[in-house]
Order: sequence, then C-alpha cells, then structure tokens
Amino acid sequence: MYRLALLVLCVASLFVPLTALAEEVHTAPSVFVTTSVGYPIALKTGTALPPGVAHGLAVVVPIKNGWGYLAEVGATTSFTAMRPSLMLITGPSKKVAPNFILGASIFYKLTPPYDGATSSTHVLGGSIAPIIPIAIGSLSLPTGIGVNLATGDPTLAFNLKLAVKVN
Repeated sequence: MYRLALLVLCVASLFVPLTALAEEVHTAPSVFVTTSVGYPIALKTGTALPPGVAHGLAVVVPIKNGWGYLAEVGATTSFTAMRPSLMLITGPSKKVAPNFILGASIFYKLTPPYDGATSSTHVLGGSIAPIIPIAIGSLSLPTGIGVNLATGDPTLAFNLKLAVKVN
C-alpha cells in the first residue's frame, strides 16, 4: 500500500509540470543554502524516531506560468548520533498566490553502513511542502513519507526548512 502511494507520488511529482517545462524559462536559476529540522515517526509502530537535521545546496529553475523545478543535494543526520547520510531531492513547485508556493518532491537518502552494518540503507520517498517566500529566501514545511527499500518500513516526517538565497 505504502509503496504504491509512494510510486504514484514520485511519478506525479516528476510529470506534473511537463507542459510548463516545454515553455521558455523566464529568469535565471536561483541558488539556495538550505537547513532543516525533521521529526520522523515510524508508521508501523507509531513511535517517534530521533529528530534530525539536514543541510543542502539547492537550485530552483523558474518556469513560465509560476512553475519552478528544484534540485537539491545535501547531508542529513540525527541529533542523537553523528552519522551523515547523502540526500538528493527533486521536484516541481507552483506559485499559487503572490506569497505562497506549493512544492512536491521525491527524495533519495543513502546511509552508509555504520556500526558494523553489512550494507548501506536506501530510502526513497516523496513530500508535499507549503512554501512561504521571506526576505532572505523561503520558509517551508515539507511533510512526506519515506520507505526503506530493504525492509519496506515506512516513515512519516514533518520538517521545518529554511532556504537562504545566495545569488
């Protein structure tokens, strides 16, 4: 059930702005330094997992009619143990009001084998985020589901993300 929902979200987030992508770009891409705090919950048990923090570098390409496309690379770790993981995020966004943007994304997280683990952990997920532009960039509240590809365990995460524009 979770895998099917995740697959639908991933496909939709990649193809929603397809018609907008065929049109010409209005302005130059924007570069952001991002930082976020996340609060994950294991969906099978309903228990809260240790909160984490992520830092990244994002590029947003504006597209005609209020559409945009995001690509971000970053590192994430929990507050309880310093075990960095690589995170890749991509997806479209749509400006729905002068001071409100709605974004959708898919993400992939690779955690190296720490503490004697025999293999890396791979997580694939998707999220929806209301985004509020602010003077220095944007503030968003990404909420989504990630699934451990080896075990199938789903996790729901609530995040608070700050993006600071650097160009």
